[in-house]
Amino acid sequence: MDKSRRKSIRAVISTLENVVSEIDFIKDEEDCARDGIPENLQNSERYEHSEFCSDNMQEANDCIQEAISRLEEIT
Repeated sequence: MDKSRRKSIRAVISTLENVVSEIDFIKDEEDCARDGIPENLQNSERYEHSEFCSDNMQEANDCIQEAISRLEEIT
């Protein structure tokens, strides 16, 4: 791989790292909002949907981290 393509890959890695940070921030906000739900509503559809969203955001971040690792191997 030539210098130009490696530079492009590094730019993609940087973008993906920013995406991970943004998803982490949104996930943390969702977790805080869910923590504020009263105990008597913790079996509600809203609470379960919030957990589902947080779990999926974490899984997405894990996949992006894996992509970053693979791209770093190239450079």
